[in-house]
Amino acid sequence: MLRQKIGNLAQTQNEIHAALEVFKGKAYIGSASLEDSFKIISDKGGIIHFAGHASYEDKQREFSFLAFSDKLKNSKDDGLLFAYEIEKMTVNSPMVVLSACNTGRGRLYSGEGVYSLSRSFLKAGAESVIYNLWNVNDDSGYRIMTDFYKKLSNGEGKNTALHHAKLNYLNTTNPMHSDPVYWSGYVLTGSTKPLTNSHFYLFVLIGGCLFLCIAIILIKKKYLTNKQL
Repeated sequence: MLRQKIGNLAQTQNEIHAALEVFKGKAYIGSASLEDSFKIISDKGGIIHFAGHASYEDKQREFSFLAFSDKLKNSKDDGLLFAYEIEKMTVNSPMVVLSACNTGRGRLYSGEGVYSLSRSFLKAGAESVIYNLWNVNDDSGYRIMTDFYKKLSNGEGKNTALHHAKLNYLNTTNPMHSDPVYWSGYVLTGSTKPLTNSHFYLFVLIGGCLFLCIAIILIKKKYLTNKQL
């Protein structure tokens, strides 16, 4: 299954539990995975890992978003964290992992580069971001991320850990799943330095699993309409 499809993603929770076996941390899953939750942890200084659903906008890049669970009753947030909102935040993190589809995708601007969700996090202060250039396969994403965190905990640099995790995937997977579409979409931008003990705290969010496709479309259209009024 691809993480582009709204619905239950079985391996996201396995991915989270595997990461928390090697890093101390706190997980926000299901109804606890709120946009408000992200805003609370964004400046705490730990690793931030988002596994779930994302959407990119080619023409209106500021409306690319990460999808979280339903909003709190009295919250002003709508459960969709837009790129323009991220850029206004302070993301004090040594590494943000966006284990969701197309989080590195966006329009290329001459002299500026690609405007994507990953760029929004860098602009907000994250030291490095790991993102995806296309749709994430739920199973291969889980396997690569699990191995990646193990190697990080052993002191490898972020780029080296990601490289070795991909190689290990290729060496152990069924040849039918060795096509680059399954593993090469994960990319690192920013600092490649190994994590220090002070960074070994992981905030994990599994977002968007409670949204239906039609709900996201309606919310988004309503938001865009309000912006135009």
